[in-house]
Amino acid sequence: MEPEDKNLGLLNNNFASTDKAIEADVRRLKQSSYFLAILGTLALILVFVALIYAIYYRGLANKELVSPPNFISFVFVTSDNADIFSAPDDKSESVGKFTKGESLFLLEKQDDWFKVHREQSGKDPELEGWIHRDNIETRDEIVARRENITEAPIEIYDIKWIVDEIDNFTIIGWAKNKTDIPLRNVRIAIEFYDENSNLVNRELTNVTTDKPLIKGQPRSFFSTGKYKGHYNYVRYTVESFN
Repeated sequence: MEPEDKNLGLLNNNFASTDKAIEADVRRLKQSSYFLAILGTLALILVFVALIYAIYYRGLANKELVSPPNFISFVFVTSDNADIFSAPDDKSESVGKFTKGESLFLLEKQDDWFKVHREQSGKDPELEGWIHRDNIETRDEIVARRENITEAPIEIYDIKWIVDEIDNFTIIGWAKNKTDIPLRNVRIAIEFYDENSNLVNRELTNVTTDKPLIKGQPRSFFSTGKYKGHYNYVRYTVESFN
């Protein structure tokens, strides 16, 4: 039997240790590469977001304000597809139409003609022109009529509950205006009571924000929550409107 070469065994052990060290270095290098790749991706995202932000706000800075200066008051459209003209004369050019319930800036008055302005909102373009007295109601007139309301102007109806398998719920209901007065910023209060008739939760939900609630055009509202089984009954009331 040939004698064992101790130096050769030591050399093999050194090679094994070196291989493990190389493998560890490779793993660390890969991890560093992944980390750098993630940082690079995040940096690109931040640059893209900053670019979009700069373009958007530069556009806003260069854009002229659409709110008309020196407006007198507000008026509300009372007719469907009310014509707006380029001059205070129904024989002048029609430049567009307004829908019932729209609120407009009042710029000027000439006898039975009102010069009005609508800001751009959603799909509705900015529009300015003259509208006849028969198609609008002034803010002061609406306030005066609202003060004479003797009964609840809003009816809440057709309440439905949707409950999932873990007792989370969605409440969907409808509100309608029973008067001829446009009502804005309508809010519904939803009050939850336990089996002892104690109020345990109260939620507020908006029915209208940008456009008024008008007669013949009901609006929906909804609220979501958890653990329907905790509540014995629910009450719905009109919190506010103007």
